[in-house]
Formats: sequence, C-alpha cells, structure tokens
Amino acid sequence: MADTRETVGKTTMKEIAQQAGVALSSVSRVLNGHPAVSEGLRQLVLRVVEELDYEPNHTAMSLRRGATKTVAFLVRDIASPLFADIIKAAEEHLRGSGYSMLLTNSGDETDREADHIRMLTRRQVDGLILCLTSETDHDTTAALRAVRVPLVLFDRQVTGLTASTVLSDHYHGVRNATEHLIELGHRRIALISGPHEVLASRERLRGYKSALRSARIRSDPALVRLGRYSTSFGQQQSTQLMQLPQPPTAIIAGGPQLSYGALLALRQCNLELGRDIAFVACDSVPWGELLRPSLTVVERDAAEIGTVTAELLLSMIESGARPQVRLLPTRLVIGESTMPSSRFGNGTP
Repeated sequence: MADTRETVGKTTMKEIAQQAGVALSSVSRVLNGHPAVSEGLRQLVLRVVEELDYEPNHTAMSLRRGATKTVAFLVRDIASPLFADIIKAAEEHLRGSGYSMLLTNSGDETDREADHIRMLTRRQVDGLILCLTSETDHDTTAALRAVRVPLVLFDRQVTGLTASTVLSDHYHGVRNATEHLIELGHRRIALISGPHEVLASRERLRGYKSALRSARIRSDPALVRLGRYSTSFGQQQSTQLMQLPQPPTAIIAGGPQLSYGALLALRQCNLELGRDIAFVACDSVPWGELLRPSLTVVERDAAEIGTVTAELLLSMIESGARPQVRLLPTRLVIGESTMPSSRFGNGTP
C-alpha cells in the first residue's frame, strides 16, 4: 500500500488523490510508473502533482522497491583526463534516467579496489561500472563475484564474471600507429604501456607486435616497457630507453599520464619532437593542443565510452538485459610529432 506520509513540504500523496478525485492507489501507480495506468489518469495525476508542487520521497520509495536509483563508478585513477571525460558522460546519461552516481577511486591499489567494491555493495547500489587496476587480483575478483547487481567493465575482462564489457579497439589503434612509423622509416620503435594484467595493455602490445611482424622487423624486448599507467613510470622508462646503446627513434605511449611522463623525459634529454624523435600518444589530452609540434594521437571518443557504459548498465538494471560486449573504434590522427627517421639517420633499415 502507498505511504500517505511520502511528502516534501506540506503536500502528501493523499492530498493529491483528493484533489484529483481518484484513489490513493491510482496516484501511487502513476508515480511509480506502473504500466497498467491509462493515459488519461496519468495526465490527470501529473497535472495535480505539478499544481501542488509535490516531490516524492525517493529514499522511502527506494526502500520499498528494493532499489536505490544509485549506481557506482569505480576508476583506478580519477586524475586521468580520459576518465574525467568518461565519468562526465556516464553521469549525464544516468542523471537523465533519474539515477545518481557514487564515484570512487582505487588509486591503482588492488587492496583499496576490493574494499571499495565491498563497500559499494553494502551501500546497495543498483549497479556498478568499473575500470579495474588488475583483472587477475584474487581479492578483487572474489569481491566482484560476490556482487549481485549488474556490472559493466570498460577496457577490462575478468574470466568467469557475468558482466557487460565496453572495449576500445586498442589493437588496431596501436597497430596503425606502428605501421605509420614503419612507413616513415622507423625500425627502433618503443612501446610504453600499463601492466600486462589489463586488457588494454595486452591489446596494445598485440597490435604493436603484429605490425612489426608484418614488416619483418624483429621485436626487441628492450623496447617494450609494461608497468604502471603513471607519469613517473612514463618518465622513468623513457629516460632508460634513451640511454640504451641503440635508443629508439620513435616512442608510443599507451595513455595520457604515460604520455606526459614520456614528454617530460624527452624534454630533459633535449630531444625535440618531430626532429630528434617521433612520438605517438594514446588518447588525447587537454594540454595537447598547446604543444608545438602537434602530437600524433591514437584517439578514442571518451564521451561515447561513458554513454555506452551507462546505457548497458541501465538496460541490465531496468529491463534485465543480458550482458553484452561492445567494441568501440579508435583512430590515428597524424600530427607533427612523427616524421621520417632519415631526418636524423638513426632508424633506417
């Protein structure tokens, strides 16, 4: 039965029923979106609701329905510009459907990540969107398998987990970037990316190696640096790469923070992009437009990623849709930071 005390201000559902001349149960069905309501009754009740400036007590309604109209978004690093854009798009889409968002940050720490998942489950959120630090950490996967609400992962895959997945086509993005550098004459091409335990890094590495293999270029393990998606890792690895007896003539950095760190290192080495070394960034960054020469970038649409993750989660929450896998495109945008290696003669065959 409807709760006649459900109110904001002085207006109750009972008063709406009296004003509209309908049963209290009819008002409850209209406000709760019940399908067995005629259009005429719905319009009548909504007109009275507007006249009386009534707002429902969503907390009380959520408790009765067993739903909170809240979803959680867990990211590994909230400082990433890419994540900020994805979160913004997801939140806008969710808000348009009447949902609010809880945002949590794991800080690339698996222990904190597992704790956050358990905490959000206790909060009784209706669903979770996650970008995990690791796909294989035992504590994290155990916490995920205990979740009983819909899940959407982006850029990650966890074996045996029932969840929708939103992926970016990192394989073709980095393959195209590597092919572009090979066509310019580069043979010593380095790749810096995140840990092998996450899908995005594995797919970037797969695309990189595929392009080298097709061009019959031997893959040098010294030129592949997988570790953390952080500024410090990008800076450290780029510095080490340039100290090799045969340093790379081109670098592909697999993420905004890695790109920033790599660019810091190249500046400290007094290397000029587009003249002394070629550089490809994965994912655009706000400050990229300020750089001269302009960056060559493997782009993806952050707003599309956020919107699609929200859509998939809502479809699972509201209509019980089965988990889906969506692969979203990347594209290579060529800037001035890539150039023929013959201009400094270190990467010719």
